Amino acid sequence: MARIRLLLVQATTVLFALFATVGAKAQTAVGDDWSDDFEGTECGWTLINGDRTNTWTWGTAVNNGGTHALYVSNDGGTSNS
Repeated sequence: MARIRLLLVQATTVLFALFATVGAKAQTAVGDDWSDDFEGTECGWTLINGDRTNTWTWGTAVNNGGTHALYVSNDGGTSNS
C-alpha cells in the first residue's frame, strides 16, 4: 500500500512538472524605468495578435489626454470595443 502511494505521488509530481511547462513562452522583462505616451507618427511596439478577434491596437479611437493610445479592439482599431 505504501509503495502504491509512493508511485502515485511520483507520477503526480512528474505530470505536474510536464504540464507546468507546456505552453510556457519566453518573456522579455521591460524593467521599471520605461514610459511611452503613444504620441508620434509610429507606434514603436511590435504587436503580435495572431488571428484573434480582440487585438491590441495603436490608434486614435480612445486616448488619455493625447490623441493616440494602445488599446484592445475587435474591429481593427475603429473602436475600443
